[in-house]
Parts: sequence; structure tokens; C-alpha cells
Amino acid sequence: MYSREMLNPDTTERLFKKLVSDSGKPSVALRAYRKRQSLTQKDLAKTSGIPLSHISATVSPA
Repeated sequence: MYSREMLNPDTTERLFKKLVSDSGKPSVALRAYRKRQSLTQKDLAKTSGIPLSHISATVSPA
């Protein structure tokens, strides 16, 4: 659908909002996006350039 190049923050936010409905909970939105794209957290980290530890912390807050 989209290339795997790094996107600037504004483009990333715009695309994310288009792809993921706002549930008010970032962890739910992130999980829904990953599932829809068949991505693991590790895949998402590699694709997005966001450290896996940050993605994991978002999905499973301490």
C-alpha cells in the first residue's frame, strides 16, 4: 500500500489517522493497525523506525 521509507511526522500522523479509527486509546489503535497490516511489533519497529521498546511500551503500558 505505502512504501517502507521513513515518513515525516506530519505525513505519518495523517496516514495513521486515515488508516486507524480513533478509539481514544493509542494501544488499541496501534494493535488494530498492526493486525490489519499483518505486522508483528518487531515488523512495525523495522518498518517505522520506531524502537521496539517504544512500541511495546505503548501496547503494554507499565
